[in-house]
Amino acid sequence: MQPLHNEISNIAKDIPAAYFYSEVLRSLLLSRIANVVNGLSGLPVPAGSQVLSGILSTATFTGAATVHTTDLGGAPSLVEMAFDDDFVVEIAITPTATPGDVISNVKLTVSSITTTLSAGSDKVTASDFTYAQVVTITRTPNADAIILAQVIEPIEAARVEGLIAYGSAPNALAQIFSNHPGLSLTELFPAIQFQGRLDLRRLDSGRAIGVFPVSMKLNATEICECADFPEVTTQQGSGVATGAAPPAEFGEISVGGPTVPAAKNLGPRSNGVGSLGLYLPESTYREMSFKAMPGIVITAQDNGVIGWDARASVGFKNFDIQLEPAEGGLLFSMELDIAVNVLVTMDLGCGRFVSGASYCIPQGNSTVKIGLYPALDGSGRIVLTPVLKEVSISKFLCLTVGPGALLDLMGAAWYVGVVIDLVLAAIISNNLPIALRKAVVEKMAQAAWPLIDSLPWRTATGINAAGIAAGYDLSSVAQNSLLVSVVSG
Repeated sequence: MQPLHNEISNIAKDIPAAYFYSEVLRSLLLSRIANVVNGLSGLPVPAGSQVLSGILSTATFTGAATVHTTDLGGAPSLVEMAFDDDFVVEIAITPTATPGDVISNVKLTVSSITTTLSAGSDKVTASDFTYAQVVTITRTPNADAIILAQVIEPIEAARVEGLIAYGSAPNALAQIFSNHPGLSLTELFPAIQFQGRLDLRRLDSGRAIGVFPVSMKLNATEICECADFPEVTTQQGSGVATGAAPPAEFGEISVGGPTVPAAKNLGPRSNGVGSLGLYLPESTYREMSFKAMPGIVITAQDNGVIGWDARASVGFKNFDIQLEPAEGGLLFSMELDIAVNVLVTMDLGCGRFVSGASYCIPQGNSTVKIGLYPALDGSGRIVLTPVLKEVSISKFLCLTVGPGALLDLMGAAWYVGVVIDLVLAAIISNNLPIALRKAVVEKMAQAAWPLIDSLPWRTATGINAAGIAAGYDLSSVAQNSLLVSVVSG
């Protein structure tokens, strides 16, 4: 267990939580400011002049991308962040008639940026920005010639430079900082909706910040239960006569069902703690996987001269989930309660008579195990990826109950042939295995929760999806929990 995982677990206990290393949070927060400003690139800055315009050219963060954090306490608790890098905005002053001619460049350098982080309504919000700013105005070498050629009063050029440098640009920047949109937690962690008061805490000696809600709910709309798993194929059932005559155990059947595929490639994964992550206590991952499953009922009927009425049912019970340290994930298991009953009849022209009634009893337990592993999908999301690990279905022995009058008349071999070759072939060989595969695949799809969407962070940092891996860390200290994260590099 990683120390950060232990630190989060001690605070969050049985409620999910999120964390960000400070540099990641800096990128996510400040990139939003840079994106807003750069979205105005090429657009005019208010200059109050008919003959001159200011055009935003660049807006970049420069210098050391390091962060310092301070706990501010309170309820909910807050954290102050201070950034070492500078934000530089450059605006070109040009004649309105010839915007390609630059008279001067106004450079606004914002440094010593600090902000107060708070969280609520599923968002981390940056507010109360403070910063120092330095303004420089630099004339281009041919500025005087441009002013003369465009018949612009020199005093007008100086007035516009001053208005933009000390009025329009700083005011617009202050407004952008004050209207910071915040960081959506649901956008980053689609499976979880953080609710109620959200506390922010410094973690790992101030290198990371944790988000701790007082409650949560699962966003069930984020999973697609329609997903299929083509690698899970269907094994047909089979039945054979034992050679014994009814009412003894005259037949043995194998139900069939979904097959365990070859080992699945889960892509790049890392046993460790990444740049940002989601803490899942046992109560949450149990809720994710313990959705009720409707039972299966398969019937087959024939009203010919030799007829039958057969029924197979499957119930799902004893759900369980455990940490699987060797594979870096979870192991979900459930038992199958399977019953098969057959009634064989014969139409003798004067009515339909029961030839025999049979039932098939299991010779052991039937279980299905599904591994759930944090892994990357094609879009760079970390999804709790299901893998069918084990299908163990007991064999069944078939017996008769109260043999009908026609059983002695037609003979035991005839009866066994009808039950094994006709009735059970229809249900056990075909219908029930298909229905079991469908139920297991639906269960797998229900567990495919999208835990982390790395796209907002990758967009902010320029990291390609090929440069990340799914991180995982398991803990059974104090309480079972899983820490899922994005690992880069």
